[in-house]
Amino acid sequence: MPFRLTYRPALDGLRGVAILGVFAHHAQVPYLRGGFIGVDIFFVLSGFLITALLLQEADETGRISLRSFYIRRALRLFPALAVLLGAFVLFPRVFGMTRADAAMASGAAAFYVSNWVRAFDLLDLEALSHTWSLAIEEQFYLLWPPVVALLVVLGVRRKWLILVAVAGIAEATVMRVVLWNGAESWRRLSNGLDTRLDGLLIGALAALVLASLSSLDVLRRRAFRVVVVAAALTLVTVLHSGRAAAPPMYFGVGSLVSLCAALVLIGTFAADTWIGSLLEFGPLVWIGRISYGLYLWHYPVIAGVFENHRLARLGVDPAWWIPIQIAASLAVATGSFYLLERPMLRFKQRFGSRVSGGPEGVGTALAEPRSRYRTSPA
Repeated sequence: MPFRLTYRPALDGLRGVAILGVFAHHAQVPYLRGGFIGVDIFFVLSGFLITALLLQEADETGRISLRSFYIRRALRLFPALAVLLGAFVLFPRVFGMTRADAAMASGAAAFYVSNWVRAFDLLDLEALSHTWSLAIEEQFYLLWPPVVALLVVLGVRRKWLILVAVAGIAEATVMRVVLWNGAESWRRLSNGLDTRLDGLLIGALAALVLASLSSLDVLRRRAFRVVVVAAALTLVTVLHSGRAAAPPMYFGVGSLVSLCAALVLIGTFAADTWIGSLLEFGPLVWIGRISYGLYLWHYPVIAGVFENHRLARLGVDPAWWIPIQIAASLAVATGSFYLLERPMLRFKQRFGSRVSGGPEGVGTALAEPRSRYRTSPA
């Protein structure tokens, strides 16, 4: 039978793996030096889910409602972000910021331009630095869905969308080479939409390829399963020992990670795979479901509220720093999901497309290259 996107716990499980890697990277958890690749995994997930939903809506209704799409995205993503930014504006000292700095950083985050602020070093966003990745996502949402909708209206064959995605991937690769100017260029390369677009479009390409298959039987062949296992092992290896050394990450490793994430993602649609079973582990799926709130709050908790030297002043044993940060971040993220995000998910169904069986929320959680915490930029 052909591909059809419905809710799959394994996708939340993959999201859970990504956000745990991100948290480990920021909290400097031992043996997980490559947790920064969570950003690549989440870009792939976002590009895949958004594209799959748009294609499915086009197939079932003959059109794509961009108005409904943007309303759903706003209801899914902005309320939780607004609460975070409100906390920064009202209680800036809790996060180690002055009121003026908190206001400016919150403004950049609210208008989704944090990535360009960081790319050109216009402002130190401090504990809101992680919002650069959300900005890239939103900018992608402004560009890609209208392209898909336009080609649907024009009746263009799907293979042309595939070529557009491939061209975008090539553009990002070329831009990284052109703009590379030694180690000092990491901010521009890491934060620019034009230099990070390939991860999102690799996810979109995965959705396009799946949607083009007449049957998913090819995913059950042994050769493909071997490829998926190899991709998963590659992700685990980079997650465990990877370094965000600039040349490798910008000139191939980052794209390889995105490709491996896309293969693992596609592999979850094959029946009875052990990787899919692992990703459907209950606690991991739950972490994935609350990952947006966990993304929003974990970095302010780590870098603002519980920064290492503040814990030291309180006399907290360093062995307890990571568990305390994890517990605090999970507590706030859980409250965000059940008290705010889930009610908004129910409300946004009023603006849902006529596509049935779509996943409950596509909100993402991404990492930042945390140079201030003795790690190299990703």
